Amino acid sequence: MNGPPLFGRLDTIIIRVRDWEAAADWYAEKLGLRASYTDPVQGFAVLPFNDHTLTIWQLKPGEVLPPRGTAVPYPILVTSDAASLQTTLLARDVDAGPIEVVEGVRFFTFWDPDGNRLEACQVLAGS
Repeated sequence: MNGPPLFGRLDTIIIRVRDWEAAADWYAEKLGLRASYTDPVQGFAVLPFNDHTLTIWQLKPGEVLPPRGTAVPYPILVTSDAASLQTTLLARDVDAGPIEVVEGVRFFTFWDPDGNRLEACQVLAGS
């Protein structure tokens, strides 16, 4: 198929949580992502950063989170210094894994209190 892309940009990434207010507090305190908009009726908060957003959205009755380690989509957040960021997150009691380096990229995985996977990625100079 040729022609222009069907979409202009990615609007947001939804991260499902058990308690949107507790999650909003955690994302603000631990990651510095403060809500620009909240909807208590629907149970979500929009967390802007740069030109993008994450939206934390509370599970509906009967919905469950996938078990940790399940292959699900997750956001990769760019950092200029993965080692420094990992140290900062660990000091804030964020569950963060070891730093890995592959083909010009340094990265590590970390998790929110609901077990949602996030990743921090640093592109190494010269890559």
